[in-house]
Amino acid sequence: KNKSLETLNEASKNEIIKKIPAYTSFIYLNTAVLYFQMKKYSLAQKNISRLILQHDFVNLDTVFQFQIFVFELVLRIELNQKDILNEKITLLKKDFKKLIKSDQFSRESSLIDLISEFCKGKNIEKKLSSFLDRYSNLSNDRNTIIDYLSWAKNYFKSA
Repeated sequence: KNKSLETLNEASKNEIIKKIPAYTSFIYLNTAVLYFQMKKYSLAQKNISRLILQHDFVNLDTVFQFQIFVFELVLRIELNQKDILNEKITLLKKDFKKLIKSDQFSRESSLIDLISEFCKGKNIEKKLSSFLDRYSNLSNDRNTIIDYLSWAKNYFKSA
Protein backbone atom coordinates (compact mmCIF):
# COMPACT_ATOMS: atom_id res chain seq x y z
CA LYS A 1 0.00 0.00 0.00
CA ASN A 2 2.83 2.38 0.80
CA LYS A 3 4.46 1.64 -2.55
CA SER A 4 1.14 2.28 -4.29
CA LEU A 5 0.84 5.60 -2.48
CA GLU A 6 4.34 6.53 -3.60
CA THR A 7 3.47 5.70 -7.20
CA LEU A 8 0.24 7.71 -7.04
CA ASN A 9 2.10 10.63 -5.49
CA GLU A 10 4.68 10.55 -8.29
CA ALA A 11 1.93 10.38 -10.89
CA SER A 12 0.15 13.36 -9.33
CA LYS A 13 3.26 15.48 -9.95
CA ASN A 14 3.55 14.50 -13.61
CA GLU A 15 2.66 17.50 -15.82
CA ILE A 16 1.05 15.36 -18.52
CA ILE A 17 -1.16 13.55 -16.01
CA LYS A 18 -2.15 16.84 -14.35
CA LYS A 19 -3.67 17.97 -17.65
CA ILE A 20 -6.01 14.96 -17.92
CA PRO A 21 -8.92 15.19 -15.45
CA ALA A 22 -9.72 11.47 -15.59
CA TYR A 23 -6.21 10.61 -14.44
CA THR A 24 -6.35 13.14 -11.64
CA SER A 25 -9.68 11.68 -10.51
CA PHE A 26 -8.14 8.21 -10.60
CA ILE A 27 -5.23 9.39 -8.43
CA TYR A 28 -7.42 11.10 -5.81
CA LEU A 29 -9.85 8.20 -5.60
CA ASN A 30 -7.23 5.48 -5.35
CA THR A 31 -5.22 7.47 -2.84
CA ALA A 32 -8.36 7.88 -0.73
CA VAL A 33 -9.15 4.17 -0.91
CA LEU A 34 -5.61 3.22 0.12
CA TYR A 35 -5.70 5.60 3.07
CA PHE A 36 -9.12 4.20 4.01
CA GLN A 37 -7.70 0.66 3.99
CA MET A 38 -4.86 1.88 6.19
CA LYS A 39 -7.42 3.46 8.56
CA LYS A 40 -6.02 6.93 7.84
CA TYR A 41 -9.48 8.40 7.45
CA SER A 42 -8.50 12.05 7.61
CA LEU A 43 -6.09 11.64 4.69
CA ALA A 44 -8.70 9.63 2.80
CA GLN A 45 -11.26 12.39 3.34
CA LYS A 46 -8.78 15.02 2.20
CA ASN A 47 -8.33 13.19 -1.12
CA ILE A 48 -12.05 12.65 -1.61
CA SER A 49 -12.64 16.35 -0.98
CA ARG A 50 -10.01 17.22 -3.57
CA LEU A 51 -11.67 14.87 -6.03
CA ILE A 52 -15.10 16.41 -5.46
CA LEU A 53 -13.74 19.95 -5.75
CA GLN A 54 -12.12 19.28 -9.11
CA HIS A 55 -13.48 21.43 -11.90
CA ASP A 56 -14.34 18.37 -14.00
CA PHE A 57 -15.98 16.34 -11.21
CA VAL A 58 -19.43 17.25 -12.57
CA ASN A 59 -18.47 15.63 -15.88
CA LEU A 60 -17.95 12.24 -14.26
CA ASP A 61 -20.65 9.60 -14.62
CA THR A 62 -23.58 10.23 -12.25
CA VAL A 63 -23.37 6.74 -10.75
CA PHE A 64 -19.66 7.21 -10.12
CA GLN A 65 -20.33 10.57 -8.43
CA PHE A 66 -23.02 8.93 -6.31
CA GLN A 67 -20.66 6.17 -5.18
CA ILE A 68 -18.00 8.74 -4.30
CA PHE A 69 -20.51 10.62 -2.16
CA VAL A 70 -21.55 7.39 -0.41
CA PHE A 71 -17.87 6.67 0.25
CA GLU A 72 -17.58 10.18 1.67
CA LEU A 73 -20.39 9.37 4.13
CA VAL A 74 -18.42 6.35 5.32
CA LEU A 75 -15.35 8.53 5.83
CA ARG A 76 -17.33 11.20 7.67
CA ILE A 77 -18.78 8.64 10.07
CA GLU A 78 -15.32 7.17 10.68
CA LEU A 79 -14.15 10.69 11.52
CA ASN A 80 -17.15 11.12 13.84
CA GLN A 81 -18.38 14.16 11.91
CA LYS A 82 -22.06 13.63 12.58
CA ASP A 83 -22.96 17.29 12.12
CA ILE A 84 -21.54 17.30 8.60
CA LEU A 85 -23.02 13.86 7.90
CA ASN A 86 -26.59 15.04 8.36
CA GLU A 87 -26.05 17.83 5.82
CA LYS A 88 -24.32 15.46 3.37
CA ILE A 89 -27.11 12.89 3.65
CA THR A 90 -29.78 15.53 3.01
CA LEU A 91 -27.92 16.77 -0.10
CA LEU A 92 -27.25 13.24 -1.32
CA LYS A 93 -30.92 12.27 -1.02
CA LYS A 94 -31.91 15.43 -2.89
CA ASP A 95 -29.29 15.30 -5.64
CA PHE A 96 -29.50 11.56 -6.33
CA LYS A 97 -33.18 10.93 -5.63
CA LYS A 98 -33.70 8.76 -8.73
CA LEU A 99 -30.68 6.55 -8.04
CA ILE A 100 -31.59 6.11 -4.38
CA LYS A 101 -35.10 4.99 -5.32
CA SER A 102 -33.78 2.60 -7.94
CA ASP A 103 -33.67 -1.11 -7.10
CA GLN A 104 -30.22 -1.23 -8.65
CA PHE A 105 -28.91 0.97 -5.82
CA SER A 106 -30.90 -0.46 -2.92
CA ARG A 107 -27.65 -1.46 -1.19
CA GLU A 108 -26.43 2.15 -1.17
CA SER A 109 -29.86 3.41 -0.17
CA SER A 110 -29.97 0.98 2.76
CA LEU A 111 -26.47 1.99 3.81
CA ILE A 112 -27.40 5.68 3.70
CA ASP A 113 -30.43 4.92 5.90
CA LEU A 114 -28.26 2.97 8.35
CA ILE A 115 -25.79 5.83 8.65
CA SER A 116 -28.60 8.36 9.01
CA GLU A 117 -30.33 6.38 11.77
CA PHE A 118 -27.03 5.83 13.58
CA CYS A 119 -26.25 9.57 13.51
CA LYS A 120 -29.65 10.29 15.04
CA GLY A 121 -28.72 8.02 17.93
CA LYS A 122 -31.30 5.39 17.06
CA ASN A 123 -30.81 1.70 17.70
CA ILE A 124 -29.88 0.18 14.37
CA GLU A 125 -29.25 -3.40 15.45
CA LYS A 126 -32.25 -4.80 13.56
CA LYS A 127 -31.62 -2.65 10.49
CA LEU A 128 -27.97 -3.65 10.47
CA SER A 129 -28.84 -7.32 10.73
CA SER A 130 -31.38 -6.96 7.92
CA PHE A 131 -28.85 -5.06 5.77
CA LEU A 132 -26.17 -7.71 6.26
CA ASP A 133 -28.61 -10.58 5.64
CA ARG A 134 -30.16 -8.99 2.57
CA TYR A 135 -26.94 -8.13 0.78
CA SER A 136 -24.45 -10.75 1.96
CA ASN A 137 -25.63 -13.29 -0.62
CA LEU A 138 -25.95 -10.72 -3.37
CA SER A 139 -23.46 -11.35 -6.08
CA ASN A 140 -21.23 -8.37 -6.57
CA ASP A 141 -22.41 -7.85 -10.13
CA ARG A 142 -21.18 -4.28 -10.11
CA ASN A 143 -18.27 -2.63 -8.44
CA THR A 144 -18.41 -0.31 -5.50
CA ILE A 145 -15.59 1.83 -4.20
CA ILE A 146 -15.37 -0.10 -0.94
CA ASP A 147 -17.00 -3.23 0.44
CA TYR A 148 -20.03 -1.76 2.20
CA LEU A 149 -20.96 -5.00 3.94
CA SER A 150 -17.59 -5.57 5.57
CA TRP A 151 -17.32 -1.96 6.58
CA ALA A 152 -20.85 -1.82 8.08
CA LYS A 153 -20.36 -5.10 9.92
CA ASN A 154 -17.04 -3.97 11.42
CA TYR A 155 -18.00 -0.38 12.15
CA PHE A 156 -21.47 -0.77 13.59
CA LYS A 157 -20.70 -3.92 15.58
CA SER A 158 -17.88 -2.08 17.37
CA ALA A 159 -19.69 1.27 17.75
